[in-house]
Amino acid sequence: MKVLILSYTNLKNDPRPYRQIKSLYQNVEVHTIGTSKSGLEKTFTKLIKNNFIIDAFRILLLKLRLYDNYYWDNHKKKILSGKNNSRYNLLIAHEIRLVPLALKLAKGSPVILDAHEYSPKNFDDSLIWRFFIKKYYTYLCDKYLPMVDKIITVSPGIVNAYKKNYSIKPILITNACEYAEKIAQQFGVLDRVRFFGFIPFEELPLYYNLADIFVSVPSSDSVPVTLQEAMACGVPPIVSDLPAVKEFVQDGVNGYVIPIRDADTLAKAIIETLESKNMSKKFINHNLELVKGKSNFYKNMEEMLTVYQNTFLKNSVATKLNKKV
Repeated sequence: MKVLILSYTNLKNDPRPYRQIKSLYQNVEVHTIGTSKSGLEKTFTKLIKNNFIIDAFRILLLKLRLYDNYYWDNHKKKILSGKNNSRYNLLIAHEIRLVPLALKLAKGSPVILDAHEYSPKNFDDSLIWRFFIKKYYTYLCDKYLPMVDKIITVSPGIVNAYKKNYSIKPILITNACEYAEKIAQQFGVLDRVRFFGFIPFEELPLYYNLADIFVSVPSSDSVPVTLQEAMACGVPPIVSDLPAVKEFVQDGVNGYVIPIRDADTLAKAIIETLESKNMSKKFINHNLELVKGKSNFYKNMEEMLTVYQNTFLKNSVATKLNKKV
């Protein structure tokens, strides 16, 4: 049996697809598509993301509702061409944005969607996403959800959202939440830990404002939107020592930056933040100004539209000059 797993992530660092690969590779032939291989698969195909500048221009296709033109970029077309003779018995696509590619590669074989989020509200915490991309994700769901054979997810909230809006009921696999609860129980802190599950976007500020500290310590990540949201709500951050994150947090200036997988330093940072009210206040004041400057939707949109306008003007002038020549 041959299984193909697709994910827009580093397959070794992303726990969800990695667990699937690890549980399958000794019994079936596992093939993968991702940004970086897990090391356990039989074959790996690199999924190349467009750089920011190219995507900034391609995003105009979304505003024109040329969704298929946007989706089928040269990278995906190359994957289709390279796997033209490949056959798989089962395909697992992580998130809706990989379902069209999975269906093309399936050639009639079953496709499972592993839904990490409720896709029409996948990044509703980002104003830019809501302005440019939300309708595209809704289009993908409307068109491709009826084509997949099964949908799995780990959140009851996601199950209910798909059931309500698409009349489909994903299979609930609560391994992640159960695992976290077991860890909390193992260390005797279950009575001091609350697992809220899926929270609607409009309710997020209420939860942020209940917090004394925001802790985000992955081993790899881009700038998490949750970090910016916490900073905007006046919650002092403690984050991993990652290049993208350090664009927002400077150690000791507006939060704490700790080495990756360093539990002792993390514990020390948490205690210091809780005990030093003056330090927390300093972080909060700094972060409010920082987020206003760096994460202002309207300011960012004006800059992006200026880039588009200048590009169109240059192309228009160049076209006219070429015609004259």
